[in-house]
Amino acid sequence: MVDDATETAKTAAFREFEENLAYAREIVQGGQWLEKGKVGGFEVTALYRAAWMQAMTAVDRWVHRELYERAVAIAVAPKAQRPKAFLKLQIPMDLFEDVLHNGAYLSDRFTDFLLGKFGYQSFQNYRKIEEALAHVGPTKVWGPVAELLGTTTQDLQARLGSIVDRRSHIAHEADRDPGNPGQRLPMSADQVTDVIDFLLRVVTSLEDVLGPTPEAPALRRPGVNLTRELGKRVWTRHDVDSAVAELATRDAAVAEAVRRLLEHADAHGASFKGGTGPDPSAGLHYPNISKERRSLWSLYLTPAKPSIALSIGSLLWVDEKVARRFLTTARRTLELDAALSEPDEALLRRYPTVALRPLAARSAAIDGLLSAFDAVLHPGGEIDGE
Repeated sequence: MVDDATETAKTAAFREFEENLAYAREIVQGGQWLEKGKVGGFEVTALYRAAWMQAMTAVDRWVHRELYERAVAIAVAPKAQRPKAFLKLQIPMDLFEDVLHNGAYLSDRFTDFLLGKFGYQSFQNYRKIEEALAHVGPTKVWGPVAELLGTTTQDLQARLGSIVDRRSHIAHEADRDPGNPGQRLPMSADQVTDVIDFLLRVVTSLEDVLGPTPEAPALRRPGVNLTRELGKRVWTRHDVDSAVAELATRDAAVAEAVRRLLEHADAHGASFKGGTGPDPSAGLHYPNISKERRSLWSLYLTPAKPSIALSIGSLLWVDEKVARRFLTTARRTLELDAALSEPDEALLRRYPTVALRPLAARSAAIDGLLSAFDAVLHPGGEIDGE
């Protein structure tokens, strides 16, 4: 029986890791059941290979979650110890500006940054795992882990390396036996179960080496708007609506464009997060883009140059295809194509600002922008060029 205190001490990432390993065990059990039934016409070892892949994917997923969640906790906890690798992260100025001046959540924007930097990487090789965890823990982890497991660092790394090599052989070589053409390498239920048990011990030891996730003060916990809590003015929806009404007396076309954008946000259930700059501003966070609401665009009603910032960088961390889909659709509109003057590869990691006046001059340009938003929110439709 698991002690309640021990269960509570587990991180969310580790609990999910256990669930993913349990799924790998279920795959093995399914294969054993089929073997006992002597099912013909099906290669039962395919299930064991799938379980091997699932176990390694569980490790990769655990590293990603621990990296992101611990790094965010460190960022918002003033007294948390900051590893050297963490302090060397190069944070873009747009993240700083968005948090300091536009009321964005530090946890949201820093998570976006981390996903952009690490999201495409695979953390299965023991060297890559150590490099990733060095951002949120000790620079070297395998020595302490080996000590906890009662083995040597060299033997531990060799075992991990062999497991990853077999996973790669399954994924990229169909697990073919090079010495026996037409055959696959042997794979048994006991062999996979041993790997699953071993990986559980390794990750459990890694959790011990990393220690508890830093506790952030209530004021700086993830999900709290720091500028609002600290008492700075945050623009409300009423403020923005009033500013749009006043704008209509000076520039009816731009005011109408803003109204259409806000109506689109309302129609899709987007949440309004007011900024804190000198002029009315806000971020519009839409559901149905990922598991959590994400910013799709932000509004800046600066009198001299009202504009919007397009959260292409945020889309990239959700799904690169979604981000590219947005750009493909946006570039079908001449005004947007001109505004997005940089190559797609550069824009994918940015939050480009687009002046509203050139778009507002032609209602079809706003139509094009809304179509680009819809391409993200309703990805089932077809787009020319895909």
